[in-house]
Amino acid sequence: MIPRTTFQSYVLVTLAIFAAFSPALFAVQEIKPFLGDWAGKISIAGIELDFTLHFTLNSEKAIIGTIDVPAQGAAGISLADIKIEAKTISFTIAGAPGDPLFKGTPDESGKKMTGTLAQSGLEGTFAAEKV
Repeated sequence: MIPRTTFQSYVLVTLAIFAAFSPALFAVQEIKPFLGDWAGKISIAGIELDFTLHFTLNSEKAIIGTIDVPAQGAAGISLADIKIEAKTISFTIAGAPGDPLFKGTPDESGKKMTGTLAQSGLEGTFAAEKV
C-alpha cells in the first residue's frame, strides 16, 4: 500500500503537470480543425475569385498561414493576426491594400468553412472546402 503522503504528493504532481500543459493541449485542439489546405471562392462587390488557404503550425505550435489568389497573381501571401475564438478563425492578409479581414467557421464535418470578408469598406463572403 502507498503511504497517504506519498499518494497525495503523486496526485499533486500529476495535477500540476496537467495544469501546466492543458492550455497548450486545448489550444492545439482549437487549431486542429483549421490545419491543412482549403480551396474555395471569395465573393465581394459582385466579383468571385478562387482562392486557397494553407494553415500549418510553426515550431512554437502557433498557427500560421498563406493565401493564393491565382486571378490576382498572388501565391504564398502571408496571413497575419490569425486568431481562433469559439470555433471561428479570423485573419488578415499581410500588407494587402484595404486591410482585408476574414472570419470563418467550419461546419460540423470540419470539411467545409464559410465566412465573411471585409475590405475597403465592402462586405463579402467566402466558402471553402478542405482539399
